[in-house]
Amino acid sequence: MQDNFYSNNSRGNHKSYLSRSIRDQQERSLLKTDRTSSDSFMYRLPMKQEGKYGIAVKFIEVARNVMQQNYAEVGMRIFNLRLGEDVVLSVDIFKEAGAKRNLTKYFEFELRKDVVYLNKSDMDIPFQYPVLNGYNYEERKLQLVFEKVKGDPKVEAIVLIRGSIEAFRNVYEEK
Repeated sequence: MQDNFYSNNSRGNHKSYLSRSIRDQQERSLLKTDRTSSDSFMYRLPMKQEGKYGIAVKFIEVARNVMQQNYAEVGMRIFNLRLGEDVVLSVDIFKEAGAKRNLTKYFEFELRKDVVYLNKSDMDIPFQYPVLNGYNYEERKLQLVFEKVKGDPKVEAIVLIRGSIEAFRNVYEEK
């Protein structure tokens, strides 16, 4: 699996020790590297076909980063995941999963006539609405921003799914 389509102000890291703490081989392969930055960074994901999509974003908090900053406390690493101008998710990995435990967050959207419609039904807003600047129709790329709030934003894996999140869960997560 390649780590492509990211902005240049981020760095990749390899975590070989995860082989001992994650049992599932497929999950381990997704979590053994990460992309992080001391500032916000962006992925620009190619999307050429209209339709419904889901994104699964995978994280794991290692407690300390390569600069020996301690993230083993709630509130030490907080960042937003934005699709264009819209905050899709706010993330505090340690608060939600603790140290060395994986966390997967999901959201759905639809690409229709070069406009991204974010499905907010699971976020207490039961309708879809267009996302501003979330899709570059000239380049046919979705712009996913990891926006720094506190500490360094990071991500281990992004899985883009054509179809619903439920279809993804049924295939990928069922063992």
